Amino acid sequence: MKISDEISLSARNLLRRKGRTALTLVGVVIGTCMVVLMISLGIAQTKTNEEMLQSWGDLTQVQIYGYGMMQGSDGKPLYLDDAAIANIKQIPHVAAATPYAQGYNLEGTITAGRNDRYTMDISNLIGIDPTALEPMGFALQSGSWLTNTPASEKAAKLQILVGGSTGDEFQDSRKSPNSPKRYRYEGQTDASGKESVTIKKNPKNVVNLYASFTTLWYEAGGKVAGLIGGSSSVELYKEYIGRDITADEGVTTVATSSSGKKWATETIVAMKPDLIICSTAMSGYKTIEAPAAAAGIPVIAMSYNDFSDYLKWFKVFSNLTGHPELWDEVALKALNEVVDVLLACPTENTPNVFCMFSSADTLQANTSSTVVGGMIDAMNATNIVDKWDGAATAERVDINLETVFAANPDIILVQCHAGKEDAEALVASLYGSNPVWQSLDVVKNGKVFYLEKTLFHNKPNSRFAEAYKVLAGYLYPDMKF
Repeated sequence: MKISDEISLSARNLLRRKGRTALTLVGVVIGTCMVVLMISLGIAQTKTNEEMLQSWGDLTQVQIYGYGMMQGSDGKPLYLDDAAIANIKQIPHVAAATPYAQGYNLEGTITAGRNDRYTMDISNLIGIDPTALEPMGFALQSGSWLTNTPASEKAAKLQILVGGSTGDEFQDSRKSPNSPKRYRYEGQTDASGKESVTIKKNPKNVVNLYASFTTLWYEAGGKVAGLIGGSSSVELYKEYIGRDITADEGVTTVATSSSGKKWATETIVAMKPDLIICSTAMSGYKTIEAPAAAAGIPVIAMSYNDFSDYLKWFKVFSNLTGHPELWDEVALKALNEVVDVLLACPTENTPNVFCMFSSADTLQANTSSTVVGGMIDAMNATNIVDKWDGAATAERVDINLETVFAANPDIILVQCHAGKEDAEALVASLYGSNPVWQSLDVVKNGKVFYLEKTLFHNKPNSRFAEAYKVLAGYLYPDMKF
């Protein structure tokens, strides 16, 4: 029989018993639906079970508790000690095993900076074997994994690992609790106290309104479309970047000074930059904020007072430029070099230092809140200015020579706003005929040193280690590197 005949015969039989045929078809459909339903329920139940198990914790991590008395198969007591951990590590497929200790409700405070200026409350510490961190799935934002030994043979301090937002938890104790500048919670405010803004990744049309920040931006892999010009800025660019970038194609000089009073604001806004960078240290920086906000242009107002600020901003800049790899190549290299210098500084018989800032026509005393003052403090020397009235809340204060005479400093450092010759001339004109100045032992002994502008007035950035070594030559002339 042909296939066509079989099909024809089947069709005639089905049509002969239409009711039975219909019932059969309904039964097949219902059966198929039930099979699909049961399979779906099985898949859903499996997924539910998996989610329930995952909610109990990481299935790759097992916690072993030692409460009470445990016994082995031989009846002898078992203990969770170093030997037990060593045995657990030998179990197949165990990537790491570590003891675990957690301190609750410590009610402690972490302090940082001169006179413990910055504070952070701490309530919880966890102690584990540092070699277990990476196998347990922890990822590093920066730095390197801890070891079981100090960071250096010269260091006796323990190493710690902190969360990525730890720095944002510090408070500036010099600021009022009602001031937004007191807090650094991530995403709350920038250095000017202004609410944070969103900045797109890898901005190409950048205007930088502070020469030292421009060199930092280039160190972090960026380029600018607008910048500060003038002879001093060009000199800085040549020394740190290697060329006069004001002459580069596509770069516009928007001012010859970092002072906001001299910025070509209309020109800057007309350039439609996707980022403006300025300094809170320069007068009039807020002149750009309102026009930029009206045009939808994000502004970073930077506060940069010490080496830690350099590291912080390098991290921000290298992420913005899309070159995070430069952190290890540049910033971390500078950090290691600075640490070597600081570890070599003595902790006993350290000098008392008086540090002045020489502007165009005035002299002021540097507190430890300035870049140079912070470096002096980091090198274990004593800045006599920090004990003066008003020093706790200011970067610089007025000079009283009688107070300097009473402190009898071992060294005087002069930070030069312009060049060394200009600073020497200013000191001579203001103090040259002053009998108190002439009677200072430090002046008689020739211990007045003038600090190079490019390393100590401008931000040294990646050359911080070089600046520290120069300073060490004045503070500790017997140090060898």
